Amino acid sequence: MNFEQNSGKFQSAHGLRSRKIRIISPNGLSDAGGVERVMLYAYRALSEHGFRVDIIDQKDLSGSNIGRFFSFFKTGPLDFLAQSFGLSILANREHRSGSFIINNGYSAFFAKSDILFCHRYIRGARLAQYRVRSEQQPSSLSERRAQIDGHKTSRITRLIGSLKIFLYGPDEIAEMIAGHRSHIILAVSEHSQREWQRYYRLSSSKFKKLPNSVDTEHFQPDLESHKQQSSRQSRIALRILFIGSLTYLKGLDRLGATIEKARQTAKNWEFIIATPSSFNTEKFASKQNVTIRKGVSFAELPDLYRSCDVMYFPSIYEGFEMVTLEALSSGLPVVGTDVEFQHGRRS
Repeated sequence: MNFEQNSGKFQSAHGLRSRKIRIISPNGLSDAGGVERVMLYAYRALSEHGFRVDIIDQKDLSGSNIGRFFSFFKTGPLDFLAQSFGLSILANREHRSGSFIINNGYSAFFAKSDILFCHRYIRGARLAQYRVRSEQQPSSLSERRAQIDGHKTSRITRLIGSLKIFLYGPDEIAEMIAGHRSHIILAVSEHSQREWQRYYRLSSSKFKKLPNSVDTEHFQPDLESHKQQSSRQSRIALRILFIGSLTYLKGLDRLGATIEKARQTAKNWEFIIATPSSFNTEKFASKQNVTIRKGVSFAELPDLYRSCDVMYFPSIYEGFEMVTLEALSSGLPVVGTDVEFQHGRRS
């Protein structure tokens, strides 16, 4: 894996052998998503090379005096900033004691990070979301007027909506601060690096490119491929897999429209939705052609990929997602959207 191949370079460049390594990952090494799996790979690679590695996560924060103080903000709109700042305090304490800090995006935005993983660009994700929603707006003037009248949209409301596009949000400011406080930024794609450099005013000398990778021993096609093929052919329904959180950025609307179209046209398709939580699952709970699987573990993922016929990838924006790599490594073809990051990866 790429991180494992480069761990020797990190050792010689930063004298890691004599230092503790602390990886900041709010969800730990869970099965929550691609970011956590990248951290899992980093943890394994460093541990296998004899480094002393530990995780700083939400559990560490909640069990500390700092966490108890910031718990007052857990129900507010800036919950993520309170958590991020709390994790930053824990990380900076470790850094002052000599630990080597590996951070993720704005997970601990005020931490003094030795390495910061740049998985995606928050502002780019927001602009991509705005662009797609704008394309879905009514095309004719009469349709737009009818929509405005129907929703009683005021000029002030529309002005506020426009300002949100041009102004930086708290998460984007946090991400920018994290970039400036880091020593090295590991960008998963050229596109992510360019966006961070351009909009956050970061020097190119800070960046190293480290594309995501997968454990090909864990994610691989069925060794008896003819059995896998015959099993697929014996099924009546085409099994279509979606993996990810059920959010707009991950293509929630597109997924729903595709499922509904399949139902209306009597397509014999079965959709398998694997998602880390119950969020938005109620939108599909009553669909007869949908099976929902929550919290699929890392150990179960290869069998899930191999049990399906095709993976559907409707995301609006990605930094460099893991699921397509895992699917292809497992022998599962992928059908999806031309998301923003791909232009940067092709170049």
